[in-house]
Amino acid sequence: VQAKSRAQFCSCMALTADTAALPPCLDSSEHDEKRETGIGEGCPGAPVSTPKRYAVCESPGMVQAKCLKAAWSLLGCVSTRAVADYARLPNTLSYIDCRAHPKVVGHCALTIDDGPTRHGPHTSLTTDVLGLLAEYRTKATFFLVSDYVRGNEADVQAIVRAGHELGHHCTTDQPYHRHSAEAFAADVDAARAVLQRYQERLRWFRAPWGRYTAGMERVVSDRGMRNVMTDAFACCPRIPDPQFIAQFLLKVIQDGSIIVLHMPEAGFRAWTLEALRLVLGGAA
Repeated sequence: VQAKSRAQFCSCMALTADTAALPPCLDSSEHDEKRETGIGEGCPGAPVSTPKRYAVCESPGMVQAKCLKAAWSLLGCVSTRAVADYARLPNTLSYIDCRAHPKVVGHCALTIDDGPTRHGPHTSLTTDVLGLLAEYRTKATFFLVSDYVRGNEADVQAIVRAGHELGHHCTTDQPYHRHSAEAFAADVDAARAVLQRYQERLRWFRAPWGRYTAGMERVVSDRGMRNVMTDAFACCPRIPDPQFIAQFLLKVIQDGSIIVLHMPEAGFRAWTLEALRLVLGGAA
């Protein structure tokens, strides 16, 4: 598949341009075939119980990472796109089918979750991420948690100035599927109020932890957004191995894929910065 070896990465908006057959909420500006851009959490995984025989020599975190790598390696032997189809989340975009939309051939969407940084400006690696994206002439969609914006406004401004797209990822990094409709709507509106200071129109929503219900869908669609998930996710929050993450993503991406990586921070998920570099370099 062309996307595996020489993919162009872009924002979700660019990937969905000229896909007229998609639902109305996905209409976008005119597609520029010369633009050198390609794409845009899945579930981080439930805790893995640690066999007693390993407890003496390995920490639970190490065992969990090994178990997750084994599970993801098996997943890579099947179609991750079929898994995305099986999930059947309501009105959710997990990829663009190039058979219906030929202009997405050779392109993937790159999305980056949980920005700009949860632990304050001193841990921010936003400049490093933007530098990598600029080096590879890539545009991405950043799904921001609005509570992380406070104190990191300069990072958000830099993301927008660099021509990247913002997406909605709620006010906090938690699942919302058990919230009442009223509580969820209040959270969505609070996050929108923050993010719209930087980008007036928000097209895309991503349900934290991949938990999404019909009730959540009604709230999201009423605000002109659509839930975006993925067919290319390597459990990067829980697997601190950038080579594994990159190799998995480069193996499973197809034309029209939507890739999920998570925002690196100094001392927290910092390995995803190297994973981003390896993915961009491997698809160049």
